[in-house]
Amino acid sequence: MATFHINRSGTNLGTFSEDEVRDGLRSGKFAGTDLGWREGMATWEPLAQISEFAQETGPGAASPPPQFAGGAVTPGATIAPRSGLPWDDRQQKGFFTAFVETLQMVLTRPAEAFTAMRREGGFGEPLIYGVIGASVGGIVSFLFSLALQSFGLFANHRNAFGAMTGMGIGSVAFVILFPLAIIIGLFIGAAIIHLCF
Repeated sequence: MATFHINRSGTNLGTFSEDEVRDGLRSGKFAGTDLGWREGMATWEPLAQISEFAQETGPGAASPPPQFAGGAVTPGATIAPRSGLPWDDRQQKGFFTAFVETLQMVLTRPAEAFTAMRREGGFGEPLIYGVIGASVGGIVSFLFSLALQSFGLFANHRNAFGAMTGMGIGSVAFVILFPLAIIIGLFIGAAIIHLCF
C-alpha cells in the first residue's frame, strides 16, 4: 500500500498510509485541497485530484488530472480550473494586500503558488504584477544608491556638482525608461527559459 506525504499551505503534515488519508478525508482531518505526493508521482497534487481519493473528496470535487500521452493531453480530457493567486482577487482584497500576499506565497510556498496559478487569462495580469514589483525594486535600489552617494561613498569628490546634475537627468530617464526595460527583460527572460526547456 502506498505511503503519502501530505502538505497544507506549505506546512508538512506528515506521512500517512493510503487508508489513513482516506479516513482523514472522511473525518475532515484532511481537505481535498491539501497537497499529496507518493513515490512515482511527478508533482504534488491536491488530494481531490489523486485517483485513490477521488471518491472520498465528495461531490463537487475537482476532476482528476488529464491523462498524458507522449507529453500531450489526450482528446476529451478536462483540466480542472485553478483558484488563482491572491493578485487575481485584488478587487476584493485591495491592491497592496493582494500584492504582498502573492509575493509571500511565491517566496515561502512556491509549490502551492504554482499549483494555484491560473493557466488561462493571458499574460496581462502577470505582466502588470512583474512591472510593479520590478519598478518598486528598482526605485528602492535607486534610493539606496542615492543615499550612499550622499554620504560620500562611491562618489567622485572632484566633480560633485556635475554628478548631482547628471543624477537629476538620469532620474528622469530612469523613471521613463525603466518600466519599458522591465517589460523587454521579462519577455527575453521568458524566451530564454522556454528555450532551455
